[in-house]
Amino acid sequence: MRDGLIWSHSPFVYQEEDEAVEERIVRFRTVGDMSCTAAVESYAATIAEVVGEIRTSTISEEARELTTNAQKLQWKRENNKDTFRK
Repeated sequence: MRDGLIWSHSPFVYQEEDEAVEERIVRFRTVGDMSCTAAVESYAATIAEVVGEIRTSTISEEARELTTNAQKLQWKRENNKDTFRK
């Protein structure tokens, strides 16, 4: 977890050296995945439950995606990754 957001543990996602890896039950945006957006802690098991979570959320899922993409680009630049996923 960084900046109040849940990040995936993956070679495709930037991670601080001192970040601890935790196991959590999460979901991702319907148009995103672990490589392009932060996760949301969620125990929702149905579409109705996911919609309920979105309605009561105080954090924009779009803002989470923008933050994630900016950090992903920074990580790629710092690690000399010249190929970008389309």
